[in-house]
Amino acid sequence: MLRRAVELDPSNAQATAALGAAMIRQGDVQGIDFMLRGMKISPRDNRRSAWGALLARGMLNFGQIDNAIRTASDACRCDDRIFLPRVVLAIAHIHDGNIPRAVDALSDARRIRPTLGQREIACFASRAEMALLQKGGLLAGLPT
Repeated sequence: MLRRAVELDPSNAQATAALGAAMIRQGDVQGIDFMLRGMKISPRDNRRSAWGALLARGMLNFGQIDNAIRTASDACRCDDRIFLPRVVLAIAHIHDGNIPRAVDALSDARRIRPTLGQREIACFASRAEMALLQKGGLLAGLPT
């Protein structure tokens, strides 16, 4: 359905970004290009922060750590009220081995969402990433 929507209207930012997110979810690295295209179509879209978080998560899935850090950082700057890009940024920094920056990103996520807990983080982190976050001390004191 998303492919058809993009075929019918290639300037539909939402459909293009959603198609990219679905492709990433299915393990297709080309989804990154679709998400980037969707974001380029609508550079002032109020969903840019959420799209950026999903894009950064996809980049992590494909080992693009530096790109994920840049993308998640950009997504954080787009909207100061959304915690998701900050969670993804923390995960990206953990991959990069930069625990202080991961702590900062997760602290910022908790500023926005004080009740943020391990279950919510686990929605965006793999088990291995959760173990890295735990090892880095980032999950200490967070509700399960």
